[in-house]
Amino acid sequence: MTIKARTRRESFARVLSIGGALVTVAGLAYLFLTPKIYQASARMEVPKNARRQNNSANAAYDLKLLLAAECEFMRSDTILDPVIEHLRLNELWGQRYNHGNAFNNAQSRARLQMMADIHPAPDSGLIQIKVASRDREEPARIANEIARTYGESREARRQNESRDRINLLKQQWEAQNAKVAQAQADLEKLSQEIRDERATNSATFYDPQSYELLQNKHAELEMDYVKQKSTLDLYAGMDRTKLTQVLSVLDENTNSVLIGALTQLNRAESGLITAQNDHGSNSPEAVAANLAVGKLRKNVDEAVNGIMFGLNENLVSLKASLDQLSQKLKNATTNSSQITARDSAYAAAVQKLETLRNEQDVLQKKMEQSDRLEALAITDTSPDILDLAEPPTQPASPNRRAATNIIFTGCFAVIAGLLLLVSAPKPRAAPAKA
Repeated sequence: MTIKARTRRESFARVLSIGGALVTVAGLAYLFLTPKIYQASARMEVPKNARRQNNSANAAYDLKLLLAAECEFMRSDTILDPVIEHLRLNELWGQRYNHGNAFNNAQSRARLQMMADIHPAPDSGLIQIKVASRDREEPARIANEIARTYGESREARRQNESRDRINLLKQQWEAQNAKVAQAQADLEKLSQEIRDERATNSATFYDPQSYELLQNKHAELEMDYVKQKSTLDLYAGMDRTKLTQVLSVLDENTNSVLIGALTQLNRAESGLITAQNDHGSNSPEAVAANLAVGKLRKNVDEAVNGIMFGLNENLVSLKASLDQLSQKLKNATTNSSQITARDSAYAAAVQKLETLRNEQDVLQKKMEQSDRLEALAITDTSPDILDLAEPPTQPASPNRRAATNIIFTGCFAVIAGLLLLVSAPKPRAAPAKA
């Protein structure tokens, strides 16, 4: 190797060693001098009923808008101020960053907004809450508190909306009841006046239309009686298990107690199976669960007996009404000359009362439907916290892996440079001149 080549090699080796040393120092400085930043993350799912509202052609776009709106709400003062209060961040950060003087809400809110990164998780209906801090425990605590406060706020909003809706229905219900009561009173008054006029006449006179209505009413009652009696006869021939199944699908006003008892029984039977599998058939847990199942089966039987008793009572009442109407129809007669203005007024009053009662039934169904939707909303509108934040074991910054790679690269460069210096061959002597 010539002197010139050796010189170039040595220069390159020195540059490589010095550069490697600088890279190593930079990596060490980054690793040990950079303030440690810890990060924790929690994930939440958008409420189910909110997601069902997006079943349209633009569902994906609507869901993105919904997630963006929910994220913006989570970054709002409505959520952050309770978080600051619950975690006492004004006092904590005042001690840490403000020489012991407590922060006000605006200062803590500004710091919290810088620490928290709330955004939709990619390609999902989830919201991710990331919080970064120099304190190892603080990020998880804040992320979980934001998630909890958001869930409570969502539930409070649902309850307020539901309360307003139910109150409106109650007001309509009370007003409708007043109308029905007034119409009933008017009808009874008019009926009494007609009875007083016809007290001296044993026959009951009806206009043709009213007489036809009376006949139709009799036919309807007779059909209802035959139908209910056939149904009860069918029930009487069923075994207890089949009868319970049939009665459980009747109208909710009739079988609500039975449904509740069956629901509790199903849960108790599941608990009994679990207790037997986990602790054995003769364990105290299994014995207690078995007793509970027996008691609930008795409750189911009592509910079935109660429904059957009520159906029988209804049949007896229907038979009495049918007999009464039959006697009334027997004594009824039509005579156009007996039609008075009071008869027409009575027919109009009956029609008005029937109309009001139909409206009342519609309103009652709305209230029952509102109650069922309210029960479903309790689970559907409550946000689910899928992943609670956990205190991190390693800081997010400085990145130890990146720092380690930088240090190793620098050390490798230093070693390579030193090896080039050590292993360089001595220069050959110049040939002697003749």
